[in-house]
Amino acid sequence: MVELQIRIKKIVWQWISEIGPEVIWESDKRINLIQMENGYGKTTTLGLIVSIFTGILPDTNIITKHLAPKGTDLGLHSGEVGKFEVTLDINGYITVIGIEIDHNKNKAKFYTNNISGNEDGWHPPESFKNAFKNNESLVKLTILDAEMAEKVNAEMGGEVVKDAIMKLSNLDPLNNLC
Repeated sequence: MVELQIRIKKIVWQWISEIGPEVIWESDKRINLIQMENGYGKTTTLGLIVSIFTGILPDTNIITKHLAPKGTDLGLHSGEVGKFEVTLDINGYITVIGIEIDHNKNKAKFYTNNISGNEDGWHPPESFKNAFKNNESLVKLTILDAEMAEKVNAEMGGEVVKDAIMKLSNLDPLNNLC
């Protein structure tokens, strides 16, 4: 079995929901917490990260109801596209997977930038693809939101969750915090 080490290094939002024209988040941490005010795109962001990991594009309903820019004062011009892009460090190699959203046509498509160059479509490394392609359940366990964490905690118990997080992240210091 191939060991898979993944870090989210950067996220770019461009003309997505309440986020525009462009917001960039970067981190070199092993575990990240993304915090936003209510109504500013946490659930949308998590859904898009799930799409990036699984290779499953958001459906038209999600595009029109949750990804379209909100508010008339954002400065979006006709013909501009939305973009959600995640830079991943996968076993030491940088891969950028993005979703380009045509708000006028309510369509989305993947693009990938990696060691092979720029390609249309979802083309992560094979080890990543083998682990996550169409595997929404695994991704949702790996990219936890508060609702999922609450469910897992209720079903499995706090000690099991704490031990799993420690093993996944190799964080012995977490033991001192719990």
